[in-house]
Amino acid sequence: MDKIDEILLELNNNKQVTQRQIANKIGLSVGTTNALLRHLETKNLIIISKRGRSFTYQLTQLGRQRLNVTLMAYRKIRLKTEQQANHRLNTAIILAAGKAKDFELPACLLPIDNTTPIDRTLTLLNSFKIENVYVIVGYGANQVKAHLANRNVIFLENMAYATTGTMRSLALVRGQINGDCLIIEGDLLYESMLLDQIMDNKAANSIITASISGSGDEAFVDFDQQNNLVRISKDIRQMNRLSAEMVGISRVSHTLLNEMFYLYQDNQNEWLNYEYLLLEASQSYEVKCLLSSNTAWADLDNEKQYRRAQDYIYPLIRRNENDNQIDYAKQQIQTILNVQASAISDIHFAGGMTNTNYEAIVDGQDYFIRIPGKWTEVMIDRQSEALNAQLGSILGLNVETKYINPQTGIKIAKSVPGAVTLSPRTVRFSDNLRQIAQMLHKLHFSELEFPNQFDFISEWHKYEQIVNKEGADYYPDYENVRQQVFQLYHLLEHKYGLTSQPCHNDLVAENFVKSDQGRLFLIDWEYSGMNDPFWDLAALCNESQLTTNETQQFLSDYFTHRPSTAELTKLNIFKVFQDMLWSTWTIAKEASGENFGRYGRDRYDRGVKLMQEVLLNEAK
Repeated sequence: MDKIDEILLELNNNKQVTQRQIANKIGLSVGTTNALLRHLETKNLIIISKRGRSFTYQLTQLGRQRLNVTLMAYRKIRLKTEQQANHRLNTAIILAAGKAKDFELPACLLPIDNTTPIDRTLTLLNSFKIENVYVIVGYGANQVKAHLANRNVIFLENMAYATTGTMRSLALVRGQINGDCLIIEGDLLYESMLLDQIMDNKAANSIITASISGSGDEAFVDFDQQNNLVRISKDIRQMNRLSAEMVGISRVSHTLLNEMFYLYQDNQNEWLNYEYLLLEASQSYEVKCLLSSNTAWADLDNEKQYRRAQDYIYPLIRRNENDNQIDYAKQQIQTILNVQASAISDIHFAGGMTNTNYEAIVDGQDYFIRIPGKWTEVMIDRQSEALNAQLGSILGLNVETKYINPQTGIKIAKSVPGAVTLSPRTVRFSDNLRQIAQMLHKLHFSELEFPNQFDFISEWHKYEQIVNKEGADYYPDYENVRQQVFQLYHLLEHKYGLTSQPCHNDLVAENFVKSDQGRLFLIDWEYSGMNDPFWDLAALCNESQLTTNETQQFLSDYFTHRPSTAELTKLNIFKVFQDMLWSTWTIAKEASGENFGRYGRDRYDRGVKLMQEVLLNEAK
């Protein structure tokens, strides 16, 4: 490919690229590049437009024809083509051939409460009126067929499932599909909103992505500022931006699917997985990455993930879907922002534990609306939250809050451009930990004075009152544990000391969002108040499960010195307090009918174990 074709290719991919960027990309001087651009303009291959001091470039029809001929000859790369979705999509492919080494059953048939991953997927597809469903079976094929005997599905069998990748399974539908389709992995458990998201999107080709989970078997995904797929890899060392991970739900056009089959026809790697040919095909056709930051989902690859799905993910899915108040959220947006229903072009559930959150597009602007959950009027001081959130914004830590009602707790905030919500895994990236340490130091040592006090004992007692009122059961040996907690609190007061500074008090990973410029914001200030800063430090370590080395680095960035033994002990005491507080919070919430799986019990057990270690060390 000569330099003129290289310039045409670069201009096709980026209309606002600078001359210097082109020169660096193709290995020429800026002067030579400028001369070639002028030559292309005189030959009617490009149009150059000047806007202020910058230039934009556009290929003419003649220019695109020349580039197409060149690229087709080389077969190295093709022009990206943007397609619009066919909203009559009525076909889905479920990939359920593989064997997970930890299970005797096919993973798609693993029981989750009163359902299985594949039953749930088929029920969701039926709600979208997806009529043609192909199920690709392999391991345990007869079991899957028997289980789905009453379902209207088409079975195709990959006899070589043990020695081939998922592309071999997908290739079985070649010649049988005449339109756009969904590709869904059979061992996937997920919220219904993910199908809402991919079905409502206007792009013909798209994949669902989520914040990096740290499960150990992620397919990492990078995408550009237009959300176009750039890279997929299971090797984290190959990633640049580390934007997200692939969930396993894709929408592909008939054209792109055929391109994948074309690329596969000369394949010599039997272990090839479909996502890598999807990536290669994305050189010809745009594939959009749809990011779902606050969605519950699980991929049942091993016993650990299966237990997590049973104990945490599925209860969260059920709670999120049962709490859906989308019509009420729409009404609140119309009233508060004084807009017509037609101004809301999209609204969907966006997760939440204490509250129910929705993301909405109103007159082209992205917003989040929060609908408070049950007992929050007792648990949270909304008057103080309203002021504290505003002070957090003034300090440059919080996003802009458009509206907050101190009486009802309903809140509307603008979303961060290109925002990615952090996960416990991404919090632990060194750059994120460094930013978080700096943010917390800025908050704690600011001159802000929050009007309320967040005190562990008072908060704990508040939740205990709810538990007692509802007649709910505490976790085993609670009374003895409670006495030990007070022993630990006495130790804190008299040996390690307590201070009172502005704190956020709820540092779960999902309360950090990162803009497309790499800037972190700290959201959801409903538990904020004056407290000892070690509460925030311990919360960050607890909620994101920082390793010993990560904790040392985080604290070193915060203190600007290596933490002392006394500081580490104080940190552990606050870790215990949080596990005690939030486990009791869980009992109170579940008393109203919600289900948090093993979340509360696991926190209780972890807190008890650490408390006994601290008390034992103090007794030496």
